[in-house]
Amino acid sequence: AAGVALAALSLAWLAWSRAGATAGGLVDLAMAIHPAFSHAGHFFKEDGLLVGTWGLLLLAFDLYLRQPGGWSIVLAGLAAGACSSAKYVGFLPAVLGLGLLVWGASGKTRRAMAGAVLLYLTVATAVWAGINHQLIADGGRALSRMRVEVDMLFHETSTAGPAWLILAQTSGWSGLLGLSIYFTMRVRQAGPWPRIELFGLLTAALYALGYLMIERSAERYFLPFWLVEWWLTAVGFGLWWKHLTVASSRRWQVFLWLAALVLTYAPMAQRGLRRHESYAQPNTRLIMARYIDQHLPEEALVVYDVTVNLPDARRDQR
Repeated sequence: AAGVALAALSLAWLAWSRAGATAGGLVDLAMAIHPAFSHAGHFFKEDGLLVGTWGLLLLAFDLYLRQPGGWSIVLAGLAAGACSSAKYVGFLPAVLGLGLLVWGASGKTRRAMAGAVLLYLTVATAVWAGINHQLIADGGRALSRMRVEVDMLFHETSTAGPAWLILAQTSGWSGLLGLSIYFTMRVRQAGPWPRIELFGLLTAALYALGYLMIERSAERYFLPFWLVEWWLTAVGFGLWWKHLTVASSRRWQVFLWLAALVLTYAPMAQRGLRRHESYAQPNTRLIMARYIDQHLPEEALVVYDVTVNLPDARRDQR
């Protein structure tokens, strides 16, 4: 839950700074009701840490692009080291961020560029090494485990269905509508496209493309993509709302904004509320543990298969 909260805070600040308070509030709304983020916040998995540090990395890079300095580079290095430690795919924004550092230092001397890159790499490497010291100590085992996981990704078919189906069921047309509004508002805006948003689009697109190419898939695998998708969707609605409040808008234009907002967020809210209701049900893991403790001898061996038919813990069983 802490990782999801960190992502929500980071991207809400980013959206607010670019598109106003409405955008910041919509980021928090999406993070609260999205079923995949709700799942990540309820289970102790590495995915929550991944999205939290991914969001923090975007925030740190934005701070650097606005005002380049040592403290923002250090913050970016800390987030990059933690992001790449959460899961292997965390290396994607951490490595691509090197280009963003150079882009932000354009116009400065080569020595300044080299210094920014060196500071970023030093901090990121130190954080990664501190977290993953056991992998460094036993590199052979780490590489062997990595080969097993890569093999699973490309040769183990998922029971959750293909990646494109998961993406369509969870985002669907409402996600496409939100991104369409974002692109429309950004194209209409005067001035250059914010570099941090271009970086977010690039990393999300490469990430989603990579997962569409593998066999194994799960809803939580797309969390970084949805993180960027709903951040930019909020920015789009925020820019649209700012345009309506500044210009002399007619009533039908405000109603159109509200209708688009409902069409974009309502399907996600419905799925998210169903997910929250499922978490309010009795914890079947605790029920299983209680049954085993009460009915099985200490020397018993518990085995399981893909399908587990558990007895009812509310009735006496032989």
